[in-house]
Amino acid sequence: TSFASLNLDLDGGWIINTGFSLNFVNYEINRLITNLDDDVPGKIEIDFDPQFVPRLSIAKKLSSTITAFGGIGYGFSPPTIEEIRTNEGSINQGLQPEIGTNIELGIRGYAWQGKWGFDATMFFYRLSDSIVQQQSERGTALFRNAGSTEQFGVEINSDLILIDDPNGFINRLDWNLAY
Repeated sequence: TSFASLNLDLDGGWIINTGFSLNFVNYEINRLITNLDDDVPGKIEIDFDPQFVPRLSIAKKLSSTITAFGGIGYGFSPPTIEEIRTNEGSINQGLQPEIGTNIELGIRGYAWQGKWGFDATMFFYRLSDSIVQQQSERGTALFRNAGSTEQFGVEINSDLILIDDPNGFINRLDWNLAY
């Protein structure tokens, strides 16, 4: 994997962050024995296409305590060795990485002299070539790529400092809510 990123702090409270990575994934499995009738021992190599993974985020400081932000990112998740090699010993050479795109918009900041912090984000996530588990007639866990999913969501986090007294009986008491 190779990666690079660039952060720009611009006039007017704008912040731009961009980056990318170039990812190479391959598996080499050397099976000395096999218990499957139609399988032979030996070396199996699985090479996935190189993946270029870009991302871009932009933030705007609305005040000294509040920032709005948005971003778009692309990603991939290659199958794990447990998904490629089944529990019966066969090798799933056709399994491909999951591919995803995430778009988010949000606002974060703090108030009351830093005693209340908040972060609220809306997101849209599209996943292609989802890896799902199935069970064979023999009870073997098998994995395959199956279509795509779209997810809309909201994430909210709030942290309130109720007590902050280093000399008190209770030094600090926070209340945190995440949804």
